[in-house]
Formats: sequence, structure tokens, C-alpha cells
Amino acid sequence: MLIYKGHTDIVTEGHHFNLKFFFHFRGKFAVVKKCIQKDTEREFAAKFMRKRRKGQDCRMEIIHEIAVLELAQCNLWVVNLHEVYETATEMILVLE
Repeated sequence: MLIYKGHTDIVTEGHHFNLKFFFHFRGKFAVVKKCIQKDTEREFAAKFMRKRRKGQDCRMEIIHEIAVLELAQCNLWVVNLHEVYETATEMILVLE
């Protein structure tokens, strides 16, 4: 069983996206959409990553990416992780 002890809460149940989504860019493993937070009008990038690829569970890899982003938060050369959402099929990383 996976136990996640990071600083960023992963919102799974009863969440509502407080974001407006715009343009999107497609990569090999994810889709990135520009979004604006409705309350503050701040711009973010939302990275949509599927939890299953080619029949394999990729959730651990995504959790690892979240942990790496948390470790690098003080680095000016790495984007900051703002929020993480989880749906039944994907995880969404909201990045500054």
C-alpha cells in the first residue's frame, strides 16, 4: 500500500476545480493546459497525467514526480507545484 507523506495535499473526493482552462499542449505522457484561478485571476499550468498507460498503473511515477517537485521548490530553475487533484482516471498537477 502506498503511503504519501508529501507536503502537497492530493484532493480526491468532493473537489471542484476553481480554475478556468484554456490552451492545451500535448506531450508523450501528459496534456498541459493553461488555466486561471477564478478567485485571484492568477495564471497556472495544469498538467493532466493518466494514471494508466498501456494497461500499466503509473500512479507511483506520478507520486514520484510530485515528490521531486516538492524537493525542488526552493530552486529558481524548477516550476513550483501549487495543487494536486486526483480523479478516477488521471492526476492533475497545477504548476506555477
